[in-house]
Amino acid sequence: MEEKNTNIDLKEKRKKLLMFVGQFIAIVIAYYMIVLFLSEELFSPYVNATAYLSSLLIRIFYDGITVSGNFIGSGTSYISLSFGCEGTEPLVIFLAAMVAFPLKFKDKLIPLLSGIGILYFLNLIRVLGLFIVNVNIPSIFVEVHEIYFPIVFIIFAFIQFFISLKWSLKKSQK
Repeated sequence: MEEKNTNIDLKEKRKKLLMFVGQFIAIVIAYYMIVLFLSEELFSPYVNATAYLSSLLIRIFYDGITVSGNFIGSGTSYISLSFGCEGTEPLVIFLAAMVAFPLKFKDKLIPLLSGIGILYFLNLIRVLGLFIVNVNIPSIFVEVHEIYFPIVFIIFAFIQFFISLKWSLKKSQK
């Protein structure tokens, strides 16, 4: 009799895992479908806003920073934010994982919103870091931009997911 209950529990856990993975993948695919058909119209204001907000952080460290659309520059250096380099993918990974996780939405709403805010702020810091690298060590900019910072930012998204999930689970048990 005990073995039958264990099999039922295992089947239920597998079902929840498959639902989580399926919903996660569906949300990520939906994001890429939106990107495929609406990227310029939808993301241009977002990219420009991110450039502007990033420039506010950069101005703490550098004088004479200007912003024009998605360009952030000084007299000697500039960077251009474009879709794919503006940080939405780690945000979408976090969002998809939080939404897909099998908890009541009310128990994950605050961690979801705060997590998105934290990750967005970390993205602004990432842009600041890219600007600093471009000004001081331009020879490694491409490597930092295309390899190291994306990996680090995705790791931050997963860390934020686990922190938010822990908070959500505590809230759901109350």
